[in-house]
Amino acid sequence: MAVLSRHRTFLPLLFALLVVAEPVEAQLLETEKPVMRFSGRLLSLFAGGGLAAYHGDFDGEFSGVHGTLGIGYSVFPEFTVAFSSTLGNVPLNRSPEGHDRTIYDFQFPGDGEAILARTISFTAFDLSAQINLFPRRFMNVFLSAGAGVTLYQAEDFDDGRVRPTADFPAGIAIPVGVGAELFLLRNLSLSMLLRNTFLFRGDFDAYDSEELTMEYNRIRNRSIDLPTGGGDSYLTLSLGIRYYLFETRDYDGDLLENTEEAELGTNPYEVDTDIDGLTDYEEVRVYATSPLRPDTDDDGLGDYFEITKYGTDPTSPDTDEDRLSDADEIQIYNTDPRKPDTDEDMLSDYEEVILYETNPRNPDTDYDGLDDFAEVKVHETDPLRPDTDDDGIFDFNEVVTYRTSPRTEDTDMDQLLDYDEIAYYGTNPLKPDTDDDGLTDAEEVFSTRTDPLLTDASAASATATSRHAQPYYAELIETRQLPGGGVSYLITPVVSRRLPRTPKNLDSLVASIPAFDSTFIRRPGESSAEAYARFQRRRVQHVEPPTESSAARIPLRIDSLKLRKGDILTFCNITFEFDRDELREEYFPILRETVELFHSNPRMIVEIRGHTDRDGEEAYNQALSERRAETVKDFLVAQGVESQRLRTVGYGERKPIADSSTEDGRARNRRVEFHIVELQQADGNLR
Repeated sequence: MAVLSRHRTFLPLLFALLVVAEPVEAQLLETEKPVMRFSGRLLSLFAGGGLAAYHGDFDGEFSGVHGTLGIGYSVFPEFTVAFSSTLGNVPLNRSPEGHDRTIYDFQFPGDGEAILARTISFTAFDLSAQINLFPRRFMNVFLSAGAGVTLYQAEDFDDGRVRPTADFPAGIAIPVGVGAELFLLRNLSLSMLLRNTFLFRGDFDAYDSEELTMEYNRIRNRSIDLPTGGGDSYLTLSLGIRYYLFETRDYDGDLLENTEEAELGTNPYEVDTDIDGLTDYEEVRVYATSPLRPDTDDDGLGDYFEITKYGTDPTSPDTDEDRLSDADEIQIYNTDPRKPDTDEDMLSDYEEVILYETNPRNPDTDYDGLDDFAEVKVHETDPLRPDTDDDGIFDFNEVVTYRTSPRTEDTDMDQLLDYDEIAYYGTNPLKPDTDDDGLTDAEEVFSTRTDPLLTDASAASATATSRHAQPYYAELIETRQLPGGGVSYLITPVVSRRLPRTPKNLDSLVASIPAFDSTFIRRPGESSAEAYARFQRRRVQHVEPPTESSAARIPLRIDSLKLRKGDILTFCNITFEFDRDELREEYFPILRETVELFHSNPRMIVEIRGHTDRDGEEAYNQALSERRAETVKDFLVAQGVESQRLRTVGYGERKPIADSSTEDGRARNRRVEFHIVELQQADGNLR
């Protein structure tokens, strides 16, 4: 640029302003004024003036003058929109030097070689955007660009032959510049702007070589090469004062003053700097959280949610100090992050989750009646298994009811399992020799076949008594009249000792167990006998201690009954093996005694009725009752009773005689009935 090469005096002015700005700002610091400014959302007024220079087809000088008025608005601290109006003039020297002489003489006839001094007056209006590089400091540097229109008057060029835009002497203007401002006060600054305005589609200096060549060729019918046209521009250097209006101490209205936000590092133009749902004021004044971080304690939960939703401490990743982070308690374990022991079982959530793998929301994870703390800290049982030693008795019953060890299957080490002693033999699981006769309970059960509940003397007395009195195998519980005139005898078997017996086809039986209990899994290397014994122990978990029945029971000899047609003998609690219709051996004596009824009544016809309780599916119970009635019939036939004197029918669970919600009621409903269909003695008399 020829103009800039010849007129460089304005460039040191810009740099001088920048150099002076730093010590001025330092002086402001010494007077305890804040380093930062807050120039956002402010209206500003500017007034100034300075020098102007022409740049185009002729030689210009940096001797023009101009005045500028402007108004701006700081949308953001870094971005300002400004509207300005400039009035000024630029001098130039017109001469044919450097131009096509034919075109020059065509446009300006009669000028010859003369150098003519001319002046262009202009009025410019533009809207520009200003990018502030240091918007919050007392020294700011900015870049400016915009668009507008420039109106000009050039009476000195009336001698030009062609003025293509003479009817409307104006052009589109694109001003581009750089500037700096030094704040003398918080709302008053000294501003300098160097700007060059490019003109398009205008004829600022009455000379456009491209336009003139086309006109010359049209008039003269000659052909001159068309040159490349260039636009004109003018340069302005403005120095002025900018005054900011409506400055407040709290731009964002968050109740924190701008100076305090500057110290905190928050955005004075944003109510919520970290966009976490809490205002900067709330975080600083109320909750003591960081307004610059949405998650102050870095626990994965935002400050807003910790305060409003979870009630946790946003400044601590572990509110209840249980060594589980608040986020883990809420998102993974579903525990209460405000309580170190959510289920209040005296085990912390950390211990339950990490150490013992118990349920921190349930004080008794395995539902065995012992809370997790008692199992872990007191009894050393497994809190994840209701039966730690897998002996068929829940840990609670072993600890509270029977005082047996929940960690071993055989507390008294007599080779009889605790479950079998309690539910099967009636012996004391805490004493290896219940009757103190010198023989262990296991020896009496398996070797000597004596009663482990009777001493040797008692056994001898019982043996002596049995020589003189025939034993009985039944007790009469109840007698009631039937609607048809018969009598119902409710009978329970007398079982002095239940001996364990391995069922037949054990392998196939164990293989069928998962079909009835999907939780039962055979262990690797476990024999069928071991698996079956373990399953039997599992079937009854909460074993209650034997209690004496409140109902009066009368010893009964069945063959002494005087029966009539329509009578019913109801045998309660005749039990079978699991899912089988095979009779247990301990019930053989009472059925053998029943055979005597057929011998004393040779023409008696009996309908054997099978019944079940309500456990299981109805269709299954129906089929099972029929098979069991057939089993009893087969036993009687094997004992010599003619098969044509026996009929069978199964009723399943349809005809209960007691409350099925109690164990005693279910025992009564599991029954076999002998209904006397015909009864005629050998002499032919009917009864």
